[in-house]
Amino acid sequence: MNEDEDPSGVIANNPDERFGFRINSNTLEAQCFPDPCTDPWEAVADNIDVLSFTYTYANGTASSGTTDLPSNSVVGRNFADIREVAISLTAKTSQADPNYQVGDGHRRLTLSAEVAPRNLAY
Repeated sequence: MNEDEDPSGVIANNPDERFGFRINSNTLEAQCFPDPCTDPWEAVADNIDVLSFTYTYANGTASSGTTDLPSNSVVGRNFADIREVAISLTAKTSQADPNYQVGDGHRRLTLSAEVAPRNLAY
């Protein structure tokens, strides 16, 4: 058992277990989150167009946009109510392809996954 896990399998709420992600000038960055983490944002991947997270809650509703994001002050939409996270990431080629005559000429690939976080009560 690792030091951040209690005998029931619950992960401790420490900075090693909390991360934030953002897109900054087409670079996907990560940082432990929230403070007191003092690490700077670190690049994870380049040429990222879109990164989105959709949360499905215990009551069966899903987030849509920023108004339905998890908040421990909102009943039914707090972090303990999350049952699944749908993640979608779209990357593009670093240079435009002159033979690809769609949009801005960059080819894109979207990867999606649905994740059920461990240690949730169903």
